[in-house]
Amino acid sequence: MRLAILVLIFIATIINYLDRGAMSFAILPMQRDLGIDDVQFGIAASAFAVGYTAMIFFAGFIVDRFGSIKTWAASALLWSLVTVGIGFSRDFETLVALRIALGLVEAVHFPALLKTVADWLEPRWMARSISFALLGVPFASLIGAPLVTSLIESAGWRSMFFILGALGFAWAVLWLRTFHKKTNPRLNRLSYPFESADRLHWKAFFKNSSLIASCTVFFIFGYILFFALFWIPGYLEKIHHVSIRDAGWIVMLPWLFASILILLGGAASDFLMKKTRSLRYARVYPTACSLLIAGLAFYLLSRATHLHTAVLLVSVGLGFTFAINAPIYAFNADLFPSREATAQGISGFFFSLAGIVAPALTGWLVQTSGNFKLAIFVVACLAVFAAGIAFAFQRPQNIRN
Repeated sequence: MRLAILVLIFIATIINYLDRGAMSFAILPMQRDLGIDDVQFGIAASAFAVGYTAMIFFAGFIVDRFGSIKTWAASALLWSLVTVGIGFSRDFETLVALRIALGLVEAVHFPALLKTVADWLEPRWMARSISFALLGVPFASLIGAPLVTSLIESAGWRSMFFILGALGFAWAVLWLRTFHKKTNPRLNRLSYPFESADRLHWKAFFKNSSLIASCTVFFIFGYILFFALFWIPGYLEKIHHVSIRDAGWIVMLPWLFASILILLGGAASDFLMKKTRSLRYARVYPTACSLLIAGLAFYLLSRATHLHTAVLLVSVGLGFTFAINAPIYAFNADLFPSREATAQGISGFFFSLAGIVAPALTGWLVQTSGNFKLAIFVVACLAVFAAGIAFAFQRPQNIRN
């Protein structure tokens, strides 16, 4: 049962990220068929972030209120329906509206992920379970390019969206069947010794300095992630004169390293929890140390002159950034038992803001300075700043056995 849950969460994360990012691989055929220019395509691509940012703040509350199982299945059915709808788009206005709708209905995904792990899986495996579930994010980037482009070449961009939508429908059915007539094991489990989350109001979340620190760290994590997604290929092409095709293959190495480190981060966090019974040692210290290493790697990247050195430093920086993912998610669950989805939704709001800020600010810095040094140096400074925030302000009480 636990293995089935983990595998299904992992698959859901892959489908979720493929659906939101597939459009980037169909630029030319979509522009030709819909009659849109580069500016309109960019607006349609960013429209997802508008819907996601508007909804993510409330998505966690919805998941906590109605439960993760049916809410997540309903979300998957809706985002699959919207994905199929994108395949039927005939004009720019419809495409933008559907992209906004996709952001709205996909916002439930990560709060539901954390809620499901906290409710249905063993607490002592929390960070490892989260890291395996979140492995779908870098893994989707690894397989996305060859899978989506193959579908576009063989069946066309419209059929590509139809197929991705069908995957979401199939997942929702399997998800509901997995939990059919199953009892939530949390009902028979002792809760963590924190204040009962059932009596918490909204102000309790915003008064919690540890959660505010998590939101700050999650914003910077998002900044680094979106910097890597949107600008690392361009950095390789402009600074190291790598062809577009070669850049596509080269960036697979950093994402592979991120896939490995996200698993190691979860395993290390659970190991430290078992040995120390301390959230500081198990969640905060791995986060702060990983961000310091990432900051150092990006600082060295800003001064790198050789391609092989640059690729290695990008891999280290992105990998150790992803290593904080599971500890941050688990930290939110530890802070607010039974309201972990709400806490993650609040953190996710700041993450989605980074998706708006990072690409635009990086572009301005590159254009202003004429190179990538300043933009990468800003990434390094933010990583070190996030490490300091985590170390200084994430101060929860210890968990006792």
